[in-house]
Amino acid sequence: LKGVLVDAGFAPLNADPCVFQKTSSCSGEPMVIGAHVDDCICSCSDFSEHNNIKEMMEKVFRCEDLGSLRCCLGLQTSGLAMVSFRFRKTDTHL
Repeated sequence: LKGVLVDAGFAPLNADPCVFQKTSSCSGEPMVIGAHVDDCICSCSDFSEHNNIKEMMEKVFRCEDLGSLRCCLGLQTSGLAMVSFRFRKTDTHL
């Protein structure tokens, strides 16, 4: 996963190597992807950028789009412009 994200221009944060950030080439806004076990959370203000990230991930991994984020690590969320997706356990790239 790290290699795929780095190849796409994302960089891991120093504070947490499971969180990756990139500046959108379209809007100049930050895009953030957080990875936890077999889940990823993608946060970006531009929905077309989200679709680009999703398509990139689907080329490498079998992904399931879980839609808008409602709960993360036991915390309820609301009003956040985040979308989550999950890697299926059959992936060998992880």
